[in-house]
Amino acid sequence: GWRWLRVTGQVTRRHQDGRALRMSGTIADIDDRKRAEEALRETEQRYRLLVELAPDAVIVHCHGMIEYANPAAARMFGATSPKGLSGLELEEFARPEERHRIRERLRHLEAGPGWLGFEQRRMTTLDGRDIVVEGAGVSFLERDRLVVQSVFRDVTDQARSRDALAEREQRFRDVAEASGEF
Repeated sequence: GWRWLRVTGQVTRRHQDGRALRMSGTIADIDDRKRAEEALRETEQRYRLLVELAPDAVIVHCHGMIEYANPAAARMFGATSPKGLSGLELEEFARPEERHRIRERLRHLEAGPGWLGFEQRRMTTLDGRDIVVEGAGVSFLERDRLVVQSVFRDVTDQARSRDALAEREQRFRDVAEASGEF
């Protein structure tokens, strides 16, 4: 089969008419490196497509400043496009009563590579909607700096259903207690 080689050299002796008579140089087998680079490119492309197509919001941020958002993040947070989130602070989406906890979680992730599991938060979108999300994050070194990748899932409908069910159960208990059945 084919192999990648890097050849460097120069003419060390020429004929009087200018033709090369002798060359010296080196030939290096760089096949393994080239194949590893190609495998890395393919892996990065698969990962990029996976993130772009993910139904959950994926946001990459450094010191709380959003650097990348996938299309699902743009839809969730009310941006016209993923680039519409770039440069914004993640904390801006947090409801005021949630900001302290979000800062705590960011401090933990920014202290060094690590991860935090899913936690529910109330947030406000760019277009003013109140949503409930479950968010998790992982921090890692990228090009000699610590970045955080966060994943958010919109659970607004589930939270509303849970609240409505709890309210109905409470009304049922109140009616049952008032009727003297319990």
